[in-house]
Amino acid sequence: MRLPVLSPVLALALLGACAGGAPITASSGFSGAPMTVNIAALTLTGVVDAVWDVTVENEAGDAVITRRITSSAYGDSRGSASYVAACDAQTELGAPDGVHDNRVTIELVGLYGARIEDAGQHHSARPAGSLPFNDPGPLSRTLDCEANADNTVTFDVTVMRPANQGFFDIAIQFNDIFCSAKFDCAGTNLLFDSESQRSPTYVLGLSCAAGPGAATQLWMDDILISCDDGAGNTWESTIDPLDGDGDLCDPGSADGQTDPDCGDLNTSLHANGPVFQVAVYKGAQSEDLGQDVRYWNLGIGVTSELVAGQCSLSTKATADDRSFPALEGGQIAAGQVYPYIEIEIDDLVGCGKNPLSFGSENPESGVRVVYRSTGDQALDFKHAYPAN
Repeated sequence: MRLPVLSPVLALALLGACAGGAPITASSGFSGAPMTVNIAALTLTGVVDAVWDVTVENEAGDAVITRRITSSAYGDSRGSASYVAACDAQTELGAPDGVHDNRVTIELVGLYGARIEDAGQHHSARPAGSLPFNDPGPLSRTLDCEANADNTVTFDVTVMRPANQGFFDIAIQFNDIFCSAKFDCAGTNLLFDSESQRSPTYVLGLSCAAGPGAATQLWMDDILISCDDGAGNTWESTIDPLDGDGDLCDPGSADGQTDPDCGDLNTSLHANGPVFQVAVYKGAQSEDLGQDVRYWNLGIGVTSELVAGQCSLSTKATADDRSFPALEGGQIAAGQVYPYIEIEIDDLVGCGKNPLSFGSENPESGVRVVYRSTGDQALDFKHAYPAN
């Protein structure tokens, strides 16, 4: 039986003063109500320990807690942890609304393949030997710290890491999910135009695996191509990546003057736009890999009339385990810290090869990893493959 895959979750429960409870002394010397910090087990492959910096500030912006914790020293040595701290409900702060807002900020310092014995002090240097990861940055939430009451704030954090998987070129990992993506506009001649000639074709590629024994699900939005001819004329073409398999349209004229016939499909190509054909390729790779590797690739045939600075392309994608989904209905919930792949090509002429950018690698690439964070609203992905 396969257990559910859990996101790395940092949950902080801030408790008001309890009858008979001893005050907790914070870093600032303030004695306040007890606060419990709980961290759910990380499931990233090869991760044994995680180091976090935790900061709690009161209504006045003063530090109540500044603490560095590890998931091994305060837990089960497998990623889970608990820590007791404090929040500040002092009435003398004079909160105008009578509620004493405490701001809680967490920062992921490092991920490690072995137990960290000396993590250092809050906001000191990162302990040596951290595994590479894409830093989600400081994550903050505000809560009401009320005396004699339980106050809880939860951070649901999924962290992305580079991955070494033989069946991917450049890959990232979050939870047990491995993904690779690219947008290649080097202009390989692939799709046939209206003259039955293979013509320049841009390739968008997405491939993911949700881990051994898991059921992989890919999520992607419509692909939007926006054009401006510089003379005040603008138009958009929308590509639905679920419209079908293989060629979606009868190819339009190679000079871009004929609107391709997409019939009743959701894909819409503008008559004066740069695209003469779209092809969709999706499926599962060989079971010999031991994982459910799903790919979702598109070929976009472009005309010779494509002008530099005229057209841009955008979409976004991510992946999940459809047996134990972290994204209900393809939605990153409000406040959920979860990564996705953003594809933003500002100029479809001369954009070359755009491999998946991770951290400082390939900084000019139009394919990059992005986090939704604690202050963000919900984010929906329109299309799923395979469908639920």
